[in-house]
Amino acid sequence: MDFSRRDLEKLRVIAESNPDLRKTLEMYEQLTALGGPAARQQEENDRRWRMMVDAEEKMAEAEKPRTMGAFRDLLKRFGFRLTTDVPKRDENKEGHFGDFMEAYGSGGMELMSDFEMKHANVPKPRCDECKKESKMRCKQCGEHYCSRECQLKAWPSHKKVCKLVAAQRL
Repeated sequence: MDFSRRDLEKLRVIAESNPDLRKTLEMYEQLTALGGPAARQQEENDRRWRMMVDAEEKMAEAEKPRTMGAFRDLLKRFGFRLTTDVPKRDENKEGHFGDFMEAYGSGGMELMSDFEMKHANVPKPRCDECKKESKMRCKQCGEHYCSRECQLKAWPSHKKVCKLVAAQRL
């Protein structure tokens, strides 16, 4: 069902006093916002992310990023620019990607038009937990999973990054 701008304004006024209606209206607005340019940008974002994850998985253990500066550089190679840059003093700070995203990715990322890995092959989506072929995605952030079981198994470590990525999609 499509609403006119006037209908939406009326619903917003009513929703102020009804929390359930407010949540439903917010969800409707989020879903309808995903059409057009926003959907194409999200597809491009997902394509680059899959290329980056695939490339990182193929790296020798000694080559994998371990510092905040190395995580930033990996994102940059695949066309992501952080809106909150890593300060010089933190570039050599070691940590996990989840720590990096929480500290520097929560401000969002922009897609760059020119980047090093522009012509890399896009791999088929794989389950984040077991690496089998993906059959489903996390509804919040779009992470790939082969089954509900794998998604539940991954949740304790996934939830922090999931919330950050989902917040950026809005």
